[in-house]
Amino acid sequence: MESISGTDGTYAPDTRPTTITGDYAIVDNQGQVTIIKDSTIVNETTNNYYNPATGQQQPITDWSYDYPSRTYTVTTDSNNTVTITYGDEHVVINEGDIVYNIYYAMDDVGGDKPACEHDWQAGDKIEPTCVQSGSQPYTCSKCGEAKSESIPALGHDWQVLQSVTTKYNDSGQLLQEGYTIYECSRCKEQYKTASGVSPPPSGGGGSGGTDTPGGDGSIWDKLGDLIGGTVSGISGLLGSVVSKLLDALIALGKTILDGLTAVVGTILAIFEELPQLFSGFVAFLAAVFPFIPEEMITLLTFGLAAVVFVGIIKAVRR
Repeated sequence: MESISGTDGTYAPDTRPTTITGDYAIVDNQGQVTIIKDSTIVNETTNNYYNPATGQQQPITDWSYDYPSRTYTVTTDSNNTVTITYGDEHVVINEGDIVYNIYYAMDDVGGDKPACEHDWQAGDKIEPTCVQSGSQPYTCSKCGEAKSESIPALGHDWQVLQSVTTKYNDSGQLLQEGYTIYECSRCKEQYKTASGVSPPPSGGGGSGGTDTPGGDGSIWDKLGDLIGGTVSGISGLLGSVVSKLLDALIALGKTILDGLTAVVGTILAIFEELPQLFSGFVAFLAAVFPFIPEEMITLLTFGLAAVVFVGIIKAVRR
């Protein structure tokens, strides 16, 4: 403390700093240093108290000094009690609930705050929630400096509360859109999603957006619901179209088959008597087949194919 000096240039444990005049360093919250030159904090001769941090000087009406702790206790003319403790590294001034740290300015001061071997004492912790971070404050018992450590948000712990599957009728039409309701095991917040869509990440800070009654889901949640609903709707529509197409094909095949049956029946009725002339039906076909028109053969072939096709469709539907 080269710039602090008493009448004899020393400050021994058995002497009071009443005549110490020197330079003091004030450090603000941004770490900027202001030097207050040639100041005396407690002056027993003039009975004045000066605070270098505020620049205010007040008359003293009473004072006492404790040698072991090197602390002045002074009463100002406004009846306020102030304590001034001269430590090894700095002076600590307590004005009610306000603490000022006044550092000794060295000859080679370069603007850096003198180091303090902090003794951090934990304060009241603010617990984190699912979406809000918490904090743990600390205060140095030596210099009064304060700091705070952030505690990350817990994030939601989603658990499935209810799950409903998507349902269709026999024609493939959508009866009910599936959905899942999740609930956080910690804060009981709920989140509803379309079937097959996961809830938002359980990381913190997270979340915020929900799709519960009274809540507004985030745009990504709503987009997921829209896509899920659209896919389900398309699936139901395709199922209905395919079903109706198969019904139409069966009806068409049945109509064609009925028509061909009638035609074939008529032709066979005409030919019923003819086989007798040719000694049997096989001999009749062998004799007549070369004279059957090509159109008639095509018609009979198409009828046979239609019968087979309708049979296949009925087998598939079963």
